[in-house]
Amino acid sequence: MTNAVTPCKRDALFTAGEIRAIEVAHAKKYPKISLMQRAGDAVAKLALKLALTGRRKVAVILVLAGPGNNGGDAWVAAAALQKAGQRVFLVALGDHKFGEPAAKRAHSAYLRAKGGSAQGYSQG
Repeated sequence: MTNAVTPCKRDALFTAGEIRAIEVAHAKKYPKISLMQRAGDAVAKLALKLALTGRRKVAVILVLAGPGNNGGDAWVAAAALQKAGQRVFLVALGDHKFGEPAAKRAHSAYLRAKGGSAQGYSQG
């Protein structure tokens, strides 16, 4: 049996405006739970499910982190995977100038966990 990721249906996607509205509603309903934290944890959970097949307990997992706040989800996922005992290597794409405190905290948490990283492609 293989693990497969089901592709998203086109009608399940949201516009940028709809996503902003969802994020605002989430922040009001769950002010102490970062949406970034939830997203990163969900990515880590899926990565573990896909990577740990059979009797494998440890995997080498590559994480690509985009620039700015959008990359924060990747840093959260990498830290969660590191905490779960996985061998994580993160490639940082672009400049990491975080405007949102949650993204900066995620970046710092991963580095504190002594996660491996490399600076990748930077446009400019």
